[in-house]
Amino acid sequence: MPRTGFDPRAHGFHFANDFVDKVVTVPGYGEVATDGRSGGMAFAALDYWFAGLPVPSHRPDDFPDRAVPEDGTRLADFIHKRLFDSYATWSARQFLTWTLAEDLPSWSSPGVARLTSQELPRVRRSIDAGRPVVLGLVGARVLEEVGRNRQVVAYGYDDDGAGPGGGPPIRLFVYDSHHPDTEVVLALEAGGQLWEASAGDDAWRGLFLQDYARERPPYIDLGAAKGIWVNSWTPTLDGNFVAQFTARNYGEYRAHLSELRLAVRGPAGENLDRFLGGDGDPTPLEPGEERAVFKASDGFGTVAGSYAVAAGYLSEQGCWLTIPPGEPGAVDEVGVTVIPPPRRSRVTVTFRGVTVEDADALGGRLALRLAVGDQAARWPEEGAADVQDGKRFDLDQRFDLVLNPGSPLALAIDGEAADGSPAGEVRAPYLGLDDWGAGEHTYRSRLGPDAGDGPWTVELAIEVTPLDA
Repeated sequence: MPRTGFDPRAHGFHFANDFVDKVVTVPGYGEVATDGRSGGMAFAALDYWFAGLPVPSHRPDDFPDRAVPEDGTRLADFIHKRLFDSYATWSARQFLTWTLAEDLPSWSSPGVARLTSQELPRVRRSIDAGRPVVLGLVGARVLEEVGRNRQVVAYGYDDDGAGPGGGPPIRLFVYDSHHPDTEVVLALEAGGQLWEASAGDDAWRGLFLQDYARERPPYIDLGAAKGIWVNSWTPTLDGNFVAQFTARNYGEYRAHLSELRLAVRGPAGENLDRFLGGDGDPTPLEPGEERAVFKASDGFGTVAGSYAVAAGYLSEQGCWLTIPPGEPGAVDEVGVTVIPPPRRSRVTVTFRGVTVEDADALGGRLALRLAVGDQAARWPEEGAADVQDGKRFDLDQRFDLVLNPGSPLALAIDGEAADGSPAGEVRAPYLGLDDWGAGEHTYRSRLGPDAGDGPWTVELAIEVTPLDA
């Protein structure tokens, strides 16, 4: 059962086509009366769908006449414009030529039934490609009844039913503006001549694919006044995560919803709304009114990876719809990267030995203060060791620490000469997230930050062992 993503409950207007008939000009013919604004509502509904915008959420009881938006308002004027656009297409002439044609072949025409059978493959190809289309439905038989003809959006089909002229069986699923929030099914009657509608309207003699050029709608009601804010772009798996946005009704009438919601999609596109979800508030928003949504999770994510967080709302019809940006810079969707919990590491620093290179500078004696982080030791434990040039002393001093990946590892070694004065130093900070310079190291002391080499060299080793998260 091929279908596009169009759904009349989500993407069709929520009020019926109760507009007063208009007179429009058909190219190559002249003026004709319309079926309310079915062409304008069909074109406009597709405009919203192709633009990725939700149709306005207004209901009939939001309007002063409790039917349709008033002429002179932005929404009514947009639908009115699209009505005229729908009749300005070259294919609109078929409302007239098909009205005058016979149902079956004659000397002057192949007949509406055969013409319809020639249109159906085009309709199917577009739907197979994921593109809903505008159909012109022809019911009139004389020009005075042209207003009986109608325009709908076809978004799906199946092969259950008898096809026209012995062709492939087919049923069409359409959005008909006369029946809001309803899936209308068009199927051939048993005799194979007329198309019957599940909504109970009069039968249609035939249908054709109408020309359509998309246009970006100038009117929205629910929009994001303040885009999505998150407390971290790289939240930790199973950790705390916070997101919020502010919705505003930019429309001219009341906006309806079941709740505002922050949707979450996981690395494989799976629905993870449970981590944030909605505010549970179905209160409508009056024109110009704002409402903020703040949601927090203390155990966000299922696996490490990329997640999408989108601002939207659950409609009264139970459909999830995104809320488009209503202000410059506002965003309706962000991506975050969930990272694994930090894995701590056990770090072992072993001072193995010291080699004296200038015993005279030390007065023949040396003591060392060894420090790793906040741990420290002295060599020798008391006093100082007698030294001479080239002699190596085993230190065998070991320090064990447990550090997070972002924690620095700081080493400090200070020498002391026979008279107690400073005699060389080593400063070695490590800032790596996962590897604090593991391996063998040899450092030659310095006499100070701005001085030359010092009189001794120290050897050490650093071992890093990851711990379980």
